[in-house]
Amino acid sequence: MSAKAILSSKGQLVIPKNFRKKMGLHFGSELVLQLTNKNSLEISSITQNISKFFGMGKSKENQQIMSIDDIDQAISEAIINNDRD
Repeated sequence: MSAKAILSSKGQLVIPKNFRKKMGLHFGSELVLQLTNKNSLEISSITQNISKFFGMGKSKENQQIMSIDDIDQAISEAIINNDRD
């Protein structure tokens, strides 16, 4: 699979949507870039371990606790925004 991409003036590269979908990439995904020779760049995703996320939902002081409906709404909005990319 191959695709043409253009580097922005800031050095940013957009990974085509079909590539992101196939690799399971989304906002915040971590990638490893490896220069394999003068004209080749290899991009790999870093897989995340679920144990990294334990405790991330704990409430912090002075932070409102979200209702189940609010959490469902936030998840829905995140999915919609991710699919627009």
